Amino acid sequence: MRKLDKFTNTIDLLSTLSGKVSAFALIALIVIVNAGVIARRVIGTPIAWGFDVSYMLWGFLFIIASAWAMAKKEHVTLDVLTQRFSRRTNALLELVLYICVGLPVLLVLFVKGFGFAYTSFMLKEKVPSPPYLPIYPLKFSIPVGILLLILQTLANLIRTIEDLRPARSE
Repeated sequence: MRKLDKFTNTIDLLSTLSGKVSAFALIALIVIVNAGVIARRVIGTPIAWGFDVSYMLWGFLFIIASAWAMAKKEHVTLDVLTQRFSRRTNALLELVLYICVGLPVLLVLFVKGFGFAYTSFMLKEKVPSPPYLPIYPLKFSIPVGILLLILQTLANLIRTIEDLRPARSE
């Protein structure tokens, strides 16, 4: 196995792991939302921390699962355009978009997200409602999720370059 294959497969494994972690966050989210609905119906009042925890879990799930979605090719694409192009043209288009749009945007998001999370950590930021749960751990999921997405983008970029190379006779 070539080193690049090992690298891309390791990234795919990380992305799959992030998808599985997100699946557990989704289960927790479903339990908390249902518990809140039941509490409102049975005792007439919501769980004090239910809303805060549910939006934290939703944010975590959204950002952490993004690399897994990219690995599974579940992100939105313009199939109406790309189905008209050849495989090589699609690979060239992907290559240009990864290099000119994807990676630069993700790098800016990573830097800004890290600064955002770091500031929140330094302030020991909490949600504004009782019981004043800490929100900075959630904010650190932003640079972590973006880093996973950058890695998956690099893996896809490497595969796209490999697809564009002429086949070698062995």
